[in-house]
Parts: sequence; structure tokens; C-alpha cells
Amino acid sequence: MAGRPLDWSRTRPRVRALARLLSVHAGRPVHREELMAALWPESPAHTAGRGLQVAVSAVRTVLEPGTGRGRAQVLVRSGEAYMLVLAPGASCDVQAFEAAAGEGLRAAARGEADRAAGALGRALRLYTGELLPEDGPAEWVVPIREQYRNQAVRAAHALAEVELGRNRAAAAVAAAAHALSLDPFQDAVWRLLIAAHRQAGDPVAARHAERRHAQMLHTLGVV
Repeated sequence: MAGRPLDWSRTRPRVRALARLLSVHAGRPVHREELMAALWPESPAHTAGRGLQVAVSAVRTVLEPGTGRGRAQVLVRSGEAYMLVLAPGASCDVQAFEAAAGEGLRAAARGEADRAAGALGRALRLYTGELLPEDGPAEWVVPIREQYRNQAVRAAHALAEVELGRNRAAAAVAAAAHALSLDPFQDAVWRLLIAAHRQAGDPVAARHAERRHAQMLHTLGVV
């Protein structure tokens, strides 16, 4: 199965949702009650529990076809939790993003500009858009999606600060603009963008950013 895409075409939507939810938390156990609440929010506990058992079995059939009962090595149960186990050398883009963003933010706090810029830039390249767009506004994915979007905004904001401090105005503009594309209601980032345009010697762009910043504040009722 290594290196080949998995065929989920014959599985039900809730089975695919379970696989995606566990994938987001790959390498970390997710309690069965959390899974039941996420995927069967309106069902009685016994119905949700049975549905989870059936869905887990279906996911295992796709991940490890032919594996006997109790011999699963990819989707394993630990007590009252389930976990997707990453094989040695395997990677998870969500975890890679978290690691890079965390490394970059810590480096920025220590004043290690080069290391911070490299890690934060790597994190933003890994963040390619909203998490699991195919799940739409499903209740279970919205808070997770918001968590990673906020983390990407913080990473872009920090990168803009680092680049401005390194007198790399164009890079600071790009990072601040990235942050604002994810969340346009970031006052500090707007101010940073304006400062970056000024440092770049572009007063026209700075004034344009000032007008857009003022519009944002007006929308919020601040001015």
C-alpha cells in the first residue's frame, strides 16, 4: 500500500470523515467519546458506539485489507481511544506544520532571526488553505480548522516582524499580506504592513494600506 493512494470510493461519508478526523490527530489517541460526539452528535450513546465500531472496521479494511481481528497495526485501539499509527519515516502535513510553526515562533522569541524565518516560511508553505474543505461546516472540523488558521496567522505575523527587523521589507510585506488574507481583522498586522511599505520606500502602497486599515476599523465600529 505504501506510496499508493487509498480507494475510499466504496465507503460511506461517515467512514471517510472518521479517517480524516483520526488523520488530523495521527500519532495521538482520540477518545471514543470524542469521536462519537463529533460524528454522531444527535444519536444515543449506544447507537453512536455501534456506529463507531462499524466505521472503525471499515477504515481498517481500507488501511489494512485482510488483517485479522486484533492484529491491526495502523488504526489501533488503546483503552477507550483510537489512534492512527504513523509508520517509521512516514509524515503528516498537519504535524509538520505544527512543528515548523512552533519552532519558528520559539526562535523568533529568542531573537534567532534566520532560524525563525526559515521555520516560519516552511510552516506557511505547508499551510495550503483551510483544513479539510471537503467536510464543509461540519461541527467537528470547524474548531480544528480555526485552530490551524489562527496558528498560520500567528506564524505569518511573526515572519513579517522578523523580516522587517532584518530590513527585508518586501518579504515583510508578503508575510503581512499573507496573514491578512487569512484574517483581515488583525490591527497589529495592518500596522506592520504599513511600516513595511514605508521601509520599502513605497508611500503609495503605504497610504493604500492605511485606507484599508481604516475601513477594517470602521467595520469593527472602532472609528
